[in-house]
Amino acid sequence: MNDNDADLAGDVETVLRAVPGVAALHPAGSAASRIVDAGARALGVLAGDPALVALRRAGDRLRVEAAIAVRSDSRAADAARLAHAAVSVLLARRGEGEAEVRLTVVRIESATESDREKGTSS
Repeated sequence: MNDNDADLAGDVETVLRAVPGVAALHPAGSAASRIVDAGARALGVLAGDPALVALRRAGDRLRVEAAIAVRSDSRAADAARLAHAAVSVLLARRGEGEAEVRLTVVRIESATESDREKGTSS
C-alpha cells in the first residue's frame, strides 16, 4: 500500500467511525486472510495492528473492505447503508471513480458497551 492509499484507508476509517449506528471497526478481510495475517504477526513478519480498512487495487478499480460492529439500538441494515453511502461520498470526493465498497456487519454491540468503549455515556 502506498502513502496515498494509507491516507485513504485512514480517512475511510474516520468516516466509518462517525456514522450513526456504527459502534466499532474490526479487522478487515476474510477469515482465511485474518488467520494468515495473525500467523505472520506471530512470526514477526508483520508488525503493528491488523488493518481495519483493506484497500485493493486492480488497474483503475479500487475495492474497499471493512468490518463494522453496529449498536443494538440501531438497525444493522440502516447503519450499513449509511456507512456505505459515507464511504462512497468520500471516494467520489477523492476522485477514485469506479470503486467497490464491501462492508460486513460482524457484531451487534449493546448501546452501553459501545458507549463504554467510546468513553461516553447514554
